[in-house]
Amino acid sequence: MEKGLFFHEKMPGYSLEKLTALYKKFKLKHNIGFAIFDYLKEPESSNADKNRKEYQILGDVTTKLKDLAGILDIPFLTAVQLNRDHDIADSDRIARYADVI
Repeated sequence: MEKGLFFHEKMPGYSLEKLTALYKKFKLKHNIGFAIFDYLKEPESSNADKNRKEYQILGDVTTKLKDLAGILDIPFLTAVQLNRDHDIADSDRIARYADVI
C-alpha cells in the first residue's frame, strides 16, 4: 500500500449513475484493485424514489455496489450508521445483501 496510488472523490448529493461511472473510470484508467465508499446513505433523490422507503433505497445502493464489485472484480469496503442498539440503522437490507458485516 505504501507504493500504491490512492484516489479520493468528494460526491455530496451523489447518484448511483455518477458513482458507477466514477468507479468504472478509475478501473479503466488506473486498474484500481479496491474501492472504499464512505458511507451508505440515501443518494440524491429522483421522482421515482420519492414513493420508496429509505430502507428500500439503501438496499438498492448496497446491491448496486455489490454488483459493481463483481463487474469490476474488486472488493468494496463501506460503512453504515448504527442505531442506539448497535444494529445497522434504517435498513435490514444492508445486512442481507452485504457479504461481511
